[in-house]
Amino acid sequence: MQIRNMRVSNRIIFCSVLFILFSFSSCQKKKLMKEDYMPWMQNPENGLHKKKTIGDIDFDLQFYPVETGLAAATKDTTEGYNYFTLKINHKKGDLLKLNMTSSQDYSSRLYYYSYGFQSALVNDEGGILVPCEVYHFERSYDMTTVKTFVLAFPRTKKLGTTDMVLNIDASQLGIGLVKIKFSKEELASIPDLVL
Repeated sequence: MQIRNMRVSNRIIFCSVLFILFSFSSCQKKKLMKEDYMPWMQNPENGLHKKKTIGDIDFDLQFYPVETGLAAATKDTTEGYNYFTLKINHKKGDLLKLNMTSSQDYSSRLYYYSYGFQSALVNDEGGILVPCEVYHFERSYDMTTVKTFVLAFPRTKKLGTTDMVLNIDASQLGIGLVKIKFSKEELASIPDLVL
């Protein structure tokens, strides 16, 4: 009887160890090599590339975690930045030239998108509103109607612990506030980059 009880308890211990090992292995994040990382990030099915259309205006927003440009060690901290590439396209033509009445209109719009639009961008990290700190307007010199902006917001929370919503004040476009959301599940699913 004693031998039988030992076998049962050994089986219980063995099953418990297997369960613990399986639990830890399933909690580990996906790991991707550098050549697979960017295609994964840019795939809309993974939730980090969002598109929104309001009227004739398309908003295309790509989120990049800090490790795509900096050290991978900072992803699981509040250090660093959350990077985005925002593309805005008006279906009827160039935003800078649309409904122009004078050459001054073009200059004013160019100045606004080069400098003033930065203040219209706020990242909401779980209720903490973070203004855009790094901003760059990529001027296309009439080669495309798409306007591209590279944005960075200081990170206030660990990725995947809260939703993140980029707020765009598009009142200059006659729209108002545009919100594009990344869920905490989408952010938590970001794989580790294998360097």
